[in-house]
Amino acid sequence: MSLRELCEIRPLARWCRLPGAGAAVPGVVHYRGELLTLLDLAQLSAARDETTPASWVLVLEHAGERLGLMADEVMDVLELAAGSIQPLPLTLGENGDNFVGMSTDGVLIADAARLMAAQLRAHG
Repeated sequence: MSLRELCEIRPLARWCRLPGAGAAVPGVVHYRGELLTLLDLAQLSAARDETTPASWVLVLEHAGERLGLMADEVMDVLELAAGSIQPLPLTLGENGDNFVGMSTDGVLIADAARLMAAQLRAHG
């Protein structure tokens, strides 16, 4: 995702589960006076190991809407040239709809607009 859409990276200390919510949208987190929907990116790309809880939330903003992405680990912020983005592997199937491509090192590149749409589909 573009750094323009990343507002903040913060520890995910406490959050509330939403009863009946799917695995991809497990709950909400309090963020600066508002409740943000949490989106579990691991569930949108592959199955999460339930024994490893998410430790971080990446706060995204796109078109005036905010969303929290759960992350197990934040290792780095990468600068990628647009021409270096590779196509996604077919094995991601429809989960690939949330990504614009991947780096040459195999890092998936999320798309905030697509993630917002996934949130709407999950609540829909």
